[in-house]
Amino acid sequence: MKFGGTFWLAVSSALLVALTILAYFGGSFPLAFFTMLSGQACLLIAVYRVLREPYTGSKTFDDFYEDHPLP
Repeated sequence: MKFGGTFWLAVSSALLVALTILAYFGGSFPLAFFTMLSGQACLLIAVYRVLREPYTGSKTFDDFYEDHPLP
């Protein structure tokens, strides 16, 4: 199963919340350090996946300001 960038962003956010909880309640340093490294790795994977997604938009620069007509 192939996971997209949104999945990896959710995982890195969950790891950040877990790291915050570990720091607040005085969890062990090795566990907090591993959580921090895992979160950074997930964030790098998420950025890579989002940037490598095959997305093509149908909008052009002329369509940029749709709420305000150009002169």
